[in-house]
Amino acid sequence: MTSGMAAEGLLLILTHLALRADVSEASFGRWVKVIGLSILGCCGFPFIVIYMDWPYNIALQAIHFLPIGVVAITSSSTAYMYSCGGSPFQGPWRLLCLGSFILLTGAAIFGIPDNDCTGRSCITEYLPWESSPCRWYTADPKGSSCPLPEWFNHSAVMHCFAIASCIITTLGVQGLLDSGWEPGC
Repeated sequence: MTSGMAAEGLLLILTHLALRADVSEASFGRWVKVIGLSILGCCGFPFIVIYMDWPYNIALQAIHFLPIGVVAITSSSTAYMYSCGGSPFQGPWRLLCLGSFILLTGAAIFGIPDNDCTGRSCITEYLPWESSPCRWYTADPKGSSCPLPEWFNHSAVMHCFAIASCIITTLGVQGLLDSGWEPGC
């Protein structure tokens, strides 16, 4: 699952590059190869973690490509939304921006309490501003560092945001395709 989310982030970065006017076709071709190799690496990385007997949460580190990709595509969507002001394309670009923002919000809902609430699957442990080992492990009793109620599933909430984002983003892409949008407005 995390390899798929990492691939999604990498493909969002590639989409961002495809929407940029200053990226030539030859340069984009090189980026396609780099992103493709990175996706293969993300898919193979969990097997390396298992083979090397590293901690489980190291395999989850590739997921950090997703917020980078979401920020990249949000910046492209925002730029097109403002440059297409007054045209029929502005509405679909607004939906794309909204979908990206909702996805980023869902990622924040998952990522911000991660060190305190996730336990064995703590993804943020290796980030420089977070504690290592995760606060969930160091609390006495384990897991008491989580400020959320025990029944609250922040991962499920994040997935609800992701589903809403997919629906809204799909409507935006459909609007662009139906209106005949091409790069350059």
